[in-house]
Amino acid sequence: VKIVPVNLFTDDTSGNRSKKWNKFDSWSLTPAALPLAERNKRENTHLIAVHNKLTALEMLPFIVEDL
Repeated sequence: VKIVPVNLFTDDTSGNRSKKWNKFDSWSLTPAALPLAERNKRENTHLIAVHNKLTALEMLPFIVEDL
């Protein structure tokens, strides 16, 4: 068993400027113990959830259960 600290980040993204249409909420995960230069690399950021009907807080119980 290894214990790894992680950073979870949520953001709302949209296909247009008004963020009224095609709104998606997403969650991403990055390992927190990496040096900053490594942590900011694309290959160390993992997309774990995206949904267009649920808000970020509504997705959180499913993410916690899965982790």
